[in-house]
Amino acid sequence: MFLQNCNHIRFSDLEIRFGGEDTIRIRNCSDIEFDHVDIRAGSRAIRLEADDQLLPDGSEEHNSDIVFQHCEIDGGTPTWFFRSDRKDEYRYVPADIANATVDQVQTNHLGHATTSVLISSRRNASNIQIHHCKIFNGHDVCIFGEHVRFHHNWVHNINDDALYMGADALDMGSDETVTTDDAWIYRNVITQCLSALSFAAKDPLGHVRIFRNLIDLRQPTLGIRPRHDGDNPMRQGQLFKSNGPEGPIDLWHNTCLTLNAGAKVVDGEAVGHNDAGFSHYAHFPEDGQITGKRRAFNNIFVAAYPVEGVTKAIAFLPAGPEGPTDGNTYHRVGPPAPMVPAFDVTGDGTPYFTLATYHNEYGWEGQGWLADPTFVSYDTWAGYPFPDDDLRLRDGNVATVAIGMDDDIDSVARQAGGILAVIFGRERGCYWGSWDRLHVGVDGKDVFPA
Repeated sequence: MFLQNCNHIRFSDLEIRFGGEDTIRIRNCSDIEFDHVDIRAGSRAIRLEADDQLLPDGSEEHNSDIVFQHCEIDGGTPTWFFRSDRKDEYRYVPADIANATVDQVQTNHLGHATTSVLISSRRNASNIQIHHCKIFNGHDVCIFGEHVRFHHNWVHNINDDALYMGADALDMGSDETVTTDDAWIYRNVITQCLSALSFAAKDPLGHVRIFRNLIDLRQPTLGIRPRHDGDNPMRQGQLFKSNGPEGPIDLWHNTCLTLNAGAKVVDGEAVGHNDAGFSHYAHFPEDGQITGKRRAFNNIFVAAYPVEGVTKAIAFLPAGPEGPTDGNTYHRVGPPAPMVPAFDVTGDGTPYFTLATYHNEYGWEGQGWLADPTFVSYDTWAGYPFPDDDLRLRDGNVATVAIGMDDDIDSVARQAGGILAVIFGRERGCYWGSWDRLHVGVDGKDVFPA
């Protein structure tokens, strides 16, 4: 389906499938709505385009006010497909050519043709809303444009970046800068992906706000196709990935779980860890590059390291003005690790075993807790989400009491949460209270806890 120069169109109760490179392509359109549309992608599922050529009136092409609601967006990744099948293309010589020259060597594009980015855009997009969708079996999902709203979605089985902050212009062979600003990402469930939040754009982004999400990365993805007996291709997910200056980021009231974050398993042992389970504050560019303020409040971070001898710190914490961070609950699950610090600090080699010691040094996390958040039920060892897992909080744990947040954050929280944000929100993590459930996906039928 290719829409160009279209306005005021609504598609509902349809199935669109197997569209070649782009199943749905939208170019220079406004006020387009997809409601209860199932999209079965051949490669890319949804692509917004805007060429850099000027229109007759002198303006640029632009996509605005595009809505996807109550849609299933299936990238069709086969059960036999590994991330390396897409990332590591190989070259070959056709069988009927003998003594091939360099020009006769061909590149195999089967991986790219099999599965790709599920939602993406180039330049000039604004007021894009994606909500109550099930988005699964793909490579990336992009968060792009100005004033994007991404909420009440279930993102599952993504073999690279569940949410890539920016557009995939580079994937189109372009080095254009694509604006992402005033992005709200809230009340989503993100499971089984390699990176939950990816900031890999070449230029700093605008303001990105991430709140009230359940991010459970305990279930691994298929990473590198085995080449030898005993190779284990499974890769465990990580919360945060960055390739450069990100821009301002706010992270509040999220519940985040990892297992052997960033690790592969070789011969039964977890290897290749990041330096810490949660790396929201891991890297800050130097030489005057602008990164933007980074704030984190009232999150719950649980890092499970059940393999003896590979326990890492729970999280990175800021070493100075990059914060503030406060009111977060940190918990590490696994064999006792008395010699492993609970926290790493950006640019500081000093280990911090307690939040109190860190707070005395830097002033952040005065109301943070290094404690068990006491989920209602949680399988701490197997590493896979069990049907009876209930990641709401038990009543009575002081480590779960939320703190007040900055006024602008509180204002956004109230706009997105409505009356619930006014009355409730006294607990840390993604749930409003012990009675709350996350209703995501089409018609909110996917419920966490079940």
